[in-house]
Amino acid sequence: MRREAEKLIVGYTFDLRMNTLKPEAVNNPAAGKEHKFIAYRLRGAVTEEVTLRPLREVIGEVAEAAEENA
Repeated sequence: MRREAEKLIVGYTFDLRMNTLKPEAVNNPAAGKEHKFIAYRLRGAVTEEVTLRPLREVIGEVAEAAEENA
């Protein structure tokens, strides 16, 4: 299950002097709404439960990729 965030990113401001990228956010009108997902598999496929990866794991991978591309 996924829950809608309170804010939505709608744009970014880039400062050339400071080399920073600042997100611009607005309130999300659907904040708190929950979405359920159904995962389908082929017959004979593994039967492990399907889950979303933890947020910290995803953020860690994004940070690593950013460092590699810097």
